[in-house]
Amino acid sequence: MDRDLLATDVNHACRLQGQFQLRSGQLSHEYFDKYLFESEPQLLRRVCEEMVPLVPTDSDLLGGL
Repeated sequence: MDRDLLATDVNHACRLQGQFQLRSGQLSHEYFDKYLFESEPQLLRRVCEEMVPLVPTDSDLLGGL
């Protein structure tokens, strides 16, 4: 799989342009919503497939948000 293409696709799906107030109260013209790729099953699958080699082979359980 081409990681650069995957990164471009995640960036395209998750980088938002506009006016955003961050939790800190600061304003930003860009926001990266990491949850947006989760709503695209094919993109989520590609991300997961790239992450599989990073999981130690002796792992019994994997958890996350």
